[in-house]
Amino acid sequence: MNAVMLQPGRGHRARGELLPPAPFVARAKRTRGGEESDYCWCLVHFARALAHTEAGNNQSARRELAAGFGLVRTLGWIGFLRPQVDVVARLCALALEHRIETGLVRRIIVERALQPPRPDVAGWP
Repeated sequence: MNAVMLQPGRGHRARGELLPPAPFVARAKRTRGGEESDYCWCLVHFARALAHTEAGNNQSARRELAAGFGLVRTLGWIGFLRPQVDVVARLCALALEHRIETGLVRRIIVERALQPPRPDVAGWP
């Protein structure tokens, strides 16, 4: 993943904002496909899942979470969004609540020693 592409996201996160998916979509569209594109699309799906969750659109959030964690599984990319552990914990909590890739999500939680974003997250290892 190109570090320059991710740089704007650090400023958004420092202000407590979610990174809009547009930069990732643009990057994914410019690639010829394959693994590089999959990394970009994974982040797009996660950004969309969080936006749908905040908007109360649970069906769309579930669909985007499933697509994002499906790519994490395919790529073996359990280190996604490494500096943003709070966002990863939130995504993992949502995935557990929606029963998406639960084995993989629990593995990510354990291997990355993530703390639950809320005390009531069911199934958190």
